[in-house]
Amino acid sequence: MENKAFLSSRNIGLDFLRALLILEGVLYHAARSLPGGNNWYYISGKNEADAFTALIEFMHTFRMEAFFFLSGMFSAMVILRKGSDFFYSNRKKRVVVPLISAFLFIPGLMYLINAQIDGEALTTHNALGAYTSLHHLWFLVSLTAMSFLIPGSLYQRAAMMMRRLPFPLLVAALIVAANAFFVVKFFVKDFGEWVNLIPVTARFMVFYAAGYALYLNSDQIPQQARSILVNTKVVAALGLPAGWCSMPFSTTTSPAA
Repeated sequence: MENKAFLSSRNIGLDFLRALLILEGVLYHAARSLPGGNNWYYISGKNEADAFTALIEFMHTFRMEAFFFLSGMFSAMVILRKGSDFFYSNRKKRVVVPLISAFLFIPGLMYLINAQIDGEALTTHNALGAYTSLHHLWFLVSLTAMSFLIPGSLYQRAAMMMRRLPFPLLVAALIVAANAFFVVKFFVKDFGEWVNLIPVTARFMVFYAAGYALYLNSDQIPQQARSILVNTKVVAALGLPAGWCSMPFSTTTSPAA
């Protein structure tokens, strides 16, 4: 299962994909300030941009999943090529340190911005309370848990199990597993952000494990690439329902600013 030849040289396409996902994340969060049912820190008085909002929401249906998938794939690559000790050391520098550093000032900064927008007076109690929220740092918390709390042997066993499944059954199993945790998230949504993070992390860990398995089982990629499930037309057809669900059905617009 160890295939160190896979991605033996830098893949510009994957770098480009990661860059696009990052830029789409910036665009998505900026777009949430537009009117149209968004629950955000600030809502603009501009007219609703239905088509733009639909496009952004559609891209958001797979953006984070793709991030965790790529992270799992590159994690397996680093471990196989440079060993577990290097992987954990690298994860501390690139994930844990940024998480701690960002948590020192982002909650306080978000509190100041929110208070300014809402016209509220600044208080020490509310400033400290801001540090009970993860804000946008949940991604780093989840990735830390996947890297340090879950042993690599578990991902390797998962990769062996995935290797035995026919590709269509594998895709179906991943979809069912990921959405099962999404259902769990719905039932615990009222228990607070930290409890909510547990099923969220478990859901994205499915994609992380799938990426990990792809690297270990990369010899199967030529065979999987011939599957109808990765045909461009089929993928586009399967994406239409997600795009339709992202479309805003309200045509009411707010007064232009």
